[in-house]
Amino acid sequence: MKIRSAIPSASAPGESPPAPLQPRSGRRTVLRGVAAVAALAALGGAWRPAVAQTFDKPVRILVPFTAGGASDTVSRALAADLQGRIGQPVIVENRPGASGTIALDQMQRSAADGTTLMLLSGSTTLAPAFEGKHFDVERNVTALGMLYTQKLVLVTSAGNPRTGAMRNATDVAAYAKANPDVLTFASSSPGTMGHLVMERFKSTAGLRMTHVPYKGSPQAVLDLIAGRVDFFLADSTSTMPYVREGKLRPLAIAGAERLATLPEVPTFQEQGYADLLPGIWAGIVGPPNLPPATVDALAAQIKAGFDTPSFQERLLASGNEPWYLSPADMLAYVKENTQTWSDFIREQQITIR
Repeated sequence: MKIRSAIPSASAPGESPPAPLQPRSGRRTVLRGVAAVAALAALGGAWRPAVAQTFDKPVRILVPFTAGGASDTVSRALAADLQGRIGQPVIVENRPGASGTIALDQMQRSAADGTTLMLLSGSTTLAPAFEGKHFDVERNVTALGMLYTQKLVLVTSAGNPRTGAMRNATDVAAYAKANPDVLTFASSSPGTMGHLVMERFKSTAGLRMTHVPYKGSPQAVLDLIAGRVDFFLADSTSTMPYVREGKLRPLAIAGAERLATLPEVPTFQEQGYADLLPGIWAGIVGPPNLPPATVDALAAQIKAGFDTPSFQERLLASGNEPWYLSPADMLAYVKENTQTWSDFIREQQITIR
């Protein structure tokens, strides 16, 4: 994308600001339209330059997950809002696989003009750590705004003879210590945050439990209910229907606070495991080295979409919690989160093969 600036000259105090210069005929612009012109009190009412900005090309958002899931649903809701705001088509393209690196590679090879964006999550930033590498956030992406975070719920089958009587994480730890290598826990895929938080639970409490990776949550939940695996740390959308039916029993919440839909279930922190805060998050990014003016324009539109009640409702309905961070704050958080979990993966020598 290109950005064209229309810079009016300053006017004397008390005068109206001159109209912005019009773009030259035939020049393509990415951003044109009217931006607010602010008066500087220190200059006695002199006018700052105004920058005209609108979009003139379609935008696509790459989603590294299959269609129909929570992340896809949220991305499509944001795309619909952005399309109405910028007056251009905003298309969601699903590019699942390889922990999001397929979508990431495609975005990185796209022009740094703001027309190709991506929904980035921790599963993508942590993927290199399993191969002894590090994800350099600033070299790989340009942060545009955090959208949501997500808590996880540790559940077991109410009919499991080993675990059905357990009521909390303390019960899990006590049984696992007395019976090493007996208990098992599922993950929707190796290397997911549910997998990593359980590995940290094992490490913190000094437990020996066996990880059973699955290809998605549905089969893991079915095997959990049947007692073929003992525990599953998963998002609430995958487990809540079965919790309501009494087939699954929640034992702990991985998050800073309790889950609103399960207020009676304590967090891991409340049960003495302070380090078990999941780094589940997702936000919008663009290719590296996006021009600052493009970042500002996109971030403003993303924030406006995030603030709408309909988008907030869609986030909550998909089991996510609205959590906006500005581009700068998102960058800082992702860098810290990636470093923390990458260090843990390396220290514990966790692999996904």
